[in-house]
Amino acid sequence: MDPVVTASQSREADEYTIQTHGVPSLVLMERAALACVDEMEKRGLLGQKIGVACGAGNNGGDGLAIARLLHLRGADVMVYQAGSWNKMTQDCTRQRDICKTYQVRFSDSLQELLQCRVIVDAIFGVGLSREVTGDHADLIRRINEAPAFKVAVDMPSGVSADSGKRLGEALAADLTVTFAFAKAGQLVYPGKKYCGELVVSDIGITPDPKKQPDCFRCTPDDLGHLSPLLADDHKGSRGRVLCIAGSRGMGGAACLCAHAALASGCGMVRIYTPSCNREAILSRLPEALVDGYETYREEMLLAAMEWADSIVIGPGLGTDETAEAIVDCVFRRASLPLLADADALTLLARRPELFHETSAPLILTPHMGEMARLLSVSLQDVLDDRLKICRSFAKEYGVTLVLKDAATMTALADGRLFLNDSGNAGMATAGSGDVLAGILAGLRAQGTAGEWAAPLGVYLHGLAGDCAAQENSMRGMTASDLIAGMKTIYKERGM
Repeated sequence: MDPVVTASQSREADEYTIQTHGVPSLVLMERAALACVDEMEKRGLLGQKIGVACGAGNNGGDGLAIARLLHLRGADVMVYQAGSWNKMTQDCTRQRDICKTYQVRFSDSLQELLQCRVIVDAIFGVGLSREVTGDHADLIRRINEAPAFKVAVDMPSGVSADSGKRLGEALAADLTVTFAFAKAGQLVYPGKKYCGELVVSDIGITPDPKKQPDCFRCTPDDLGHLSPLLADDHKGSRGRVLCIAGSRGMGGAACLCAHAALASGCGMVRIYTPSCNREAILSRLPEALVDGYETYREEMLLAAMEWADSIVIGPGLGTDETAEAIVDCVFRRASLPLLADADALTLLARRPELFHETSAPLILTPHMGEMARLLSVSLQDVLDDRLKICRSFAKEYGVTLVLKDAATMTALADGRLFLNDSGNAGMATAGSGDVLAGILAGLRAQGTAGEWAAPLGVYLHGLAGDCAAQENSMRGMTASDLIAGMKTIYKERGM
C-alpha cells in the first residue's frame, strides 16, 4: 500500500528531507520540474507552444524550473506572471533569476498564454487553504476556457489537497504530476475530477520514520494479503458465507451477492431468503444452498448463522416488520464477522442502539445517502466533509466503514483510512453494491485479516470493473460483468 498525505504532511516530509538528509530545497525543485517535463515529453507535448503560469510561491518556482528545462530542450515556451513578483519566496526568486540568465522568455500578455496549445499550472500547488477570488479566480476561469492541454504541477490550483474541495475557482487539468505521495484531495471527488490523469513521481523525498502515515491507497501487490489457497483445502475450509438477502421481487440482489461471494474464493454460500426466491436463485446459481422461509422463524435463522463463518445482511431485504425482526436477531445474536448493507443500514438508522448490542466485528457499506440517514444529517453535509465523517464514525462505533462513492473510502476503527482509486463510471449500475457486499463477506469468511478484507475487497471490486470495461466498455456494464472481471483478475495474477 502507498501512503496518502495531506498538505501539512507533504510539507513535513519536504522539511525532513531538507533538514535531516541535507538535500537542498532547490534540488528537490529541480527534480520536481524534471519529472513534469519528462511526463510532458512522454505525451508528445514539447513540440507545441507552451505557456507556464507561475505564482509567487514554491509551486511557481517549480513552474519556472519547468520553463527553463523546456527551453533547454528546444520547446517554444513562455512564462506568464500569475503572482506578485515582490512577494516571491526565496527559491522562486532564485529560479526566476536562473531563467533570465538562460534567456527564457517572460510575457505579461494573458492573451498569449491563452493561445498556447499547452498550459502549465504552477500557480498555487498543495498549500492552498483559502478561497480563490479576484484576479486569480478570473485567470483560472480563463485558462479553463482555453482549448489547451492543461498540466497541473503537484495540485490543480483551487483544489484543496486535504479534502478535494473546490476552493472558489479550480483549474481542470488534463494531467497532474504530483511528487512523492498522492494527496488525499486527489483521490476523492471533486478533486479527483480536476486532476485528470494523476502521476505520482518519486523525487527523493523521505518522510520522517517516526511519523507513521494513517491514510493509504492499495496497490496490486497488496492482493498478496488475500488468504492463500492450500493444496489440502476443501469447501468447508475455504469459508462459508451466510447471505441474508432478498424479499418478494428482489431475489436478484441475493443472487448477485451470493455469486460474488463464491467468485471471491469462498467455499460455500447459504442464502436465507423468502421461499418465493428459491427457484429463481437456484436456476441461476445452483452452487448455492437456499434456506427459503414462508414466515420468519428465529430458530431457522439461528441455525443458519451457526453454520457460517461470515454473514452479509441487507441486499434486497426490504424494511418491513419481518426484515426488522431479522436484523434485530442477527445483531443481537451474531458474534462472527458481520457485514450490513443496503436495507439493513436503513433499519439500523431506525435502531441505532443495535450498534451497542452486538458483539460481531462489523463492516458497514453505506452509499452517501445511507450515510446521511445513519447520521441524521443532510446528504450535502456528508458530501462536504466525507473524509472526516468516514473516519470519525468508524472510530466512534468501533466498526469498519466502507463509504461507497465514485471514489470509495474505507475507515478502520483504529483511525486508518484507505482511499480507493480503482474502478470507473461504468460501475454505476444496479447490483454493483450487492457484488461488493458479497466480495467483502467472501474475503472475510476465507480468513483474510479483518484490517485487509474491506480495503482490499473495495480495491478488487474496482479492478474487476476496470477489467470489465477493458473487455467490453464502461457503457452498458452490468453487475454480473464485475463478477466475471474479478475472475479475470485472479487468473492474470495466478491466484
